[in-house]
Amino acid sequence: MSTEKSSGELLYHFITASGWLARLAHEGRETGEERLANVARFFEIVRRQGSLLRDDRLPFLVAQLDTLIETGDDPSTADVDPDEGDAVHVLTYHKAKGLEFGVVFMVGLVDDRFPGRDRRDALELPDALLSGPAPDGDQHVAEERRLFYVGMTRAREELVLSSAQDYGGRTSRGVSRFVAEALDLPPATAVETIRPAILEKLARHQTSATAPTSPASKPRLGERPLMLSFGQINDYLECPAKYRYGHVVRIPTPASHQMVYGRALHAAVQAYHRRQMAGGSMALEELHAALDANWESVGFLTRAHEEARRTAAHEVIARFWDEQQRDPAQPTAVERDFTVAFGRDRLRGRYDRVDRDVAGRVVVTDYKSSDVRDLPTANRRSRESLQLSIYALAHEAEHGALPDELALHFLESGMVGRSEPTEKRLEKAQKQIGHAAAGIRARSFEATPSAMRCGYCPFREICPDASR
Repeated sequence: MSTEKSSGELLYHFITASGWLARLAHEGRETGEERLANVARFFEIVRRQGSLLRDDRLPFLVAQLDTLIETGDDPSTADVDPDEGDAVHVLTYHKAKGLEFGVVFMVGLVDDRFPGRDRRDALELPDALLSGPAPDGDQHVAEERRLFYVGMTRAREELVLSSAQDYGGRTSRGVSRFVAEALDLPPATAVETIRPAILEKLARHQTSATAPTSPASKPRLGERPLMLSFGQINDYLECPAKYRYGHVVRIPTPASHQMVYGRALHAAVQAYHRRQMAGGSMALEELHAALDANWESVGFLTRAHEEARRTAAHEVIARFWDEQQRDPAQPTAVERDFTVAFGRDRLRGRYDRVDRDVAGRVVVTDYKSSDVRDLPTANRRSRESLQLSIYALAHEAEHGALPDELALHFLESGMVGRSEPTEKRLEKAQKQIGHAAAGIRARSFEATPSAMRCGYCPFREICPDASR
């Protein structure tokens, strides 16, 4: 099996076939979720390192991981999601990049700690190989200053800068020069520390130990805004337990051949339209090359199965190219991200394609790799699409007007289902979004099993409530 499957597929097979992943999923919420999050973190490392290998097979991956360990690489535990969990998050400055918190405490802000003393790299590049001048000590201080700025800008409401004089030894620590720079203060100087007597220390601890304490009140999770995508909302509406496994715990799932097929088609279509928007055109051979460049050899039953699906994908993309030669429409946006307010929460997503014709009509299109062969079904799918309804709400929030038309373009058949963003339809979508947001905020993740729903769920093998 190790010679046939990628390292990620083999690892996933082991942890599911052994029952280990299911046991973790059944554990208590606090311990189980933390351990599962670290499993997901390890899978991300395996995926990233496997993508660097010419042949992603287990023996080569193990050698790659051994090399990383020998060079001092020490991956952290699972990244923190600031919107999940009722806890204090303890992070390094590097790990805090890209995150935001209501209140941030920056501690240990003293010289010789922040900035710390310049340490040489474990694998230092010889000066002869550097493209520019060799770095000096000031570069280390500049990097530490950038990290200090990262820490300061993580706070949304309150920032607390903390230091102490006594960290042991006879000399007190001066406040970090970065604090003085940030607050426009004169630089601190170190002085000799007068060590407190042992009895004084004990008395201090006694006072602290006997002081009356009041129970701390928990922060109210319901007050925190959520950042929701269609995928998150749809997963919660299908089954709250599926949302928990996929978005709270983030249990890894193996790549399926359907996902590989769909992603490759979407990437090729995106490349075609981006060339259009740049004022150029794409030859059919280039479109086939774009498909191949985004194809992954994972999740297929056999090599013959993969080749059959790849051939089918090339046929689909050739049909798409022919259709586009007869279509004069030029997209105004391709794969454009959006983030808009929805009550106290925010909706995020990405339009596949937006068009504005000469009459000013706006059409929002989403591409699908599924096979729909008749127009009534295509139109019904378009009318019932929550994803398109979310796109319509986002467009209205961004531009002050709804799009004139919503479309699902089914790539396998070339069929395009069309619908309008009616008031009744958008009201229903708003209720669905609100229901999902309320349940997620309340951490209500009870399973809603059914034979059909569970049959397609990637977590059916580990979910104790799955219908089998």
